[in-house]
Amino acid sequence: MSGDPAASGPAVVIPNWNGCDWLAGCLDSVAAQTLAPSEVVVVDNGSTDGSLELLAARGPAVRVLELGWNSGFAFAANRGVEAVSTSAVALVNTDVVLAADWLERMDRTLARHP
Repeated sequence: MSGDPAASGPAVVIPNWNGCDWLAGCLDSVAAQTLAPSEVVVVDNGSTDGSLELLAARGPAVRVLELGWNSGFAFAANRGVEAVSTSAVALVNTDVVLAADWLERMDRTLARHP
């Protein structure tokens, strides 16, 4: 990562339901951000496709909230937002691969327009 290594940005929350095919790419793009997220939380909606195993292999860099059932996107997103300790949260879908400077640009925009 470039920039100030001590700097960290907003939290990233990723609601997931059977998104194993996309999660690795999404998480890799989050890990490659030029501004590190303060936390990364994946809220799992009872996946049965290997998502939880993939997430377990990511270790402590990704916190997983297992809901155990498919609560729907909005419910999962809200649980994730409630679980983080920052006031700024980036809500990201599992099938998204972010540009490396996406979080940095978002954080800069939020700072200019609080």
